[in-house]
Amino acid sequence: MRFSKGVIFLNLADITVPKDMLKSIEKNREYNKQIAKYYRRLISETQGSSKRTLSNNLESLNDCNRLLFLDQYTLAKLKDFKKTNLCKDKFCSNCKKVKQASRMSKFMPLIEEQIKKHPNVYQMVLTVPNVPGADLQKTIKKMTTAYSMLNRYLQKRQVVKDLPMDIGLVGAIRTLEVTYKKDSYHPHFHILLVLDSEIGDKKH
Repeated sequence: MRFSKGVIFLNLADITVPKDMLKSIEKNREYNKQIAKYYRRLISETQGSSKRTLSNNLESLNDCNRLLFLDQYTLAKLKDFKKTNLCKDKFCSNCKKVKQASRMSKFMPLIEEQIKKHPNVYQMVLTVPNVPGADLQKTIKKMTTAYSMLNRYLQKRQVVKDLPMDIGLVGAIRTLEVTYKKDSYHPHFHILLVLDSEIGDKKH
């Protein structure tokens, strides 16, 4: 924005919606078509009230991010984006991005505060071999149980004889990510560790 003799000139380049963003939305909607296939199969195998719930989920998924609510200013040739419809489904490619941004805004101030106090921050990835879809839920439960046990060791609430695990853990944040190709699923944890000292040299 700049001023000249009482006239305000606006630079609109910074407030336009990039084409890449629109392409990303369309790409996510294409991914959702694959998720919709799984929903339809699940609906055909389900009875009772759960079937109605799944049908509602499918309808919301199909409509997700399909409508953009805008205020249009014809003379200025502008469209002001207000909101879009989101399904909030845990498997939706669009809503996952929104949830990710929401989590970032929630956790980043806390993480930054801890980093100022304890600048030794490490990222750790814990993974297992790929599993078929039928075994995914069972595998994630095992991973969650195993991580809880590991966390107890790192917090020194549990010990292993002759295996010191004191790394000075202040806190950690864990997220689950599952990538897939056809019926092969790869669950893994991304973990951010905040320590009160450096780990030092690698030891096996």
